[in-house]
Amino acid sequence: MLCLAMLALVNFTACSDDEEESGSSGGTINGDRNLKTVYADYGGGDKWYDFSGAVWDGGKVTSFCQGETANDVENRMSITYSSNKAYISDGGDNHKITLNGNGYAEEADFYGETYSYTYNADGQMTSWRGDEGFCTISYNSDGDILSVNSDYYDGVLFDYTNADVTKPIDNKGGVMLMSEWGIMEDWEYFYWFGIYGKSTKHLPVKVGDNTFDWTLDSQGYPISCKVYDAEYDESFTYHFEWE
Repeated sequence: MLCLAMLALVNFTACSDDEEESGSSGGTINGDRNLKTVYADYGGGDKWYDFSGAVWDGGKVTSFCQGETANDVENRMSITYSSNKAYISDGGDNHKITLNGNGYAEEADFYGETYSYTYNADGQMTSWRGDEGFCTISYNSDGDILSVNSDYYDGVLFDYTNADVTKPIDNKGGVMLMSEWGIMEDWEYFYWFGIYGKSTKHLPVKVGDNTFDWTLDSQGYPISCKVYDAEYDESFTYHFEWE
């Protein structure tokens, strides 16, 4: 079973009043609608909810659930802020993140492992490095990922058009499938709190050998994405619900 991410997905404000006073204002959602639910459907009743039961405070998420069922309270994650620090409660475990001036993770301590992060001038993550791994991300002038290199994935390339999609799809909801796109496999869920920077400007239709077939609603927000995984020769579908 693939390790799912959603890191990605939407850019949220990552600050408290204290952080605003210190300059850590955090990221904001790309569009005017709040994300309600994201889940992957593998068929036969097998689903995984990356994001559900969100509690919103203005333009930011303060908690959400992830698990095999919607609103799985036993797997609720929450975040609090103090000065330039963020504290994530993850099933009883607490993680401390130091935020940069834009409110994005600069350093983090997850289960005793230390991570550091860098971003470009547009607030998009360009690298992370941990005790046991690393990743570098390159972008084009349009604000889209060109390639990802890491100790897990070597030179994963991104495409935003194909024979059917002749114009890149605007990423209105700030969707980032961070595990599926080879960016991050651990702690990818924390993207929901807006601490991993801004999303790509467009939605990729191919990453490496895997393809992504997006369906949008009348406002241009994704409501589903059929993923074909070339390595396992299988398909599954992400579903997105918006308020």
